[in-house]
Amino acid sequence: MINTYNESDLHKSLKEHFCPKNGKTEQPLLGSICDILCDTGKVIEIQTSNLSSLRVKLEKFLPKHKVLIIYPIALTSYIQVLNDDGSIRHRRKSPKHGSFFQIFKELSGLYHLIDNKNLSFKLVYISSEIIKIDKEVKKRNPLRPGVINKKLIEIHSSEDYKNMKAICKKVLDLVPEEFTNQDIKNIGAKGYASYTSWFLSKAELISSEGKKGRFKLYKKI
Repeated sequence: MINTYNESDLHKSLKEHFCPKNGKTEQPLLGSICDILCDTGKVIEIQTSNLSSLRVKLEKFLPKHKVLIIYPIALTSYIQVLNDDGSIRHRRKSPKHGSFFQIFKELSGLYHLIDNKNLSFKLVYISSEIIKIDKEVKKRNPLRPGVINKKLIEIHSSEDYKNMKAICKKVLDLVPEEFTNQDIKNIGAKGYASYTSWFLSKAELISSEGKKGRFKLYKKI
């Protein structure tokens, strides 16, 4: 029988890769555990999904420490499905491809930190493998095996953003002064367009200006 994981191999690999020479992993800090604590006092958090779950940690750390969030985006993924005894059932390439714009869905619970100068980001573009297991106990949907691990295959590139506004600026520089979600889709956001406009609006970087046809119209502030 295979057990589900607490820390994925993907998380572990990224932590090892980005831990600086004098950094220490899994360190207690202000009542929480940080992924990496540098000798300068800088905190590095590796978060492979749901950045909003870092909210409590960030509200503790940011008043006293600089925090770098490292977030991987899987440009290519492979899915390996195991039987319950650990034998391989099949392996295939996932049709899904990650993109820069997914960050806006992940950041939805952190828009209130838009002006925080101690918070920076590194987006890491990777190839990964998702390990799933076909468990009979998942009766509600037996055709969808559960994820038990994620593994890093390759790091392709990374982008550094000194703050959250820099992430938003990348989008705002590519759309006209007044724009709709269709304009955001046109620059590559696809299904993340509404998450992008929602975040920009909550961060008070754009305002709603009525409608343009069937689309809500936005204007840069």
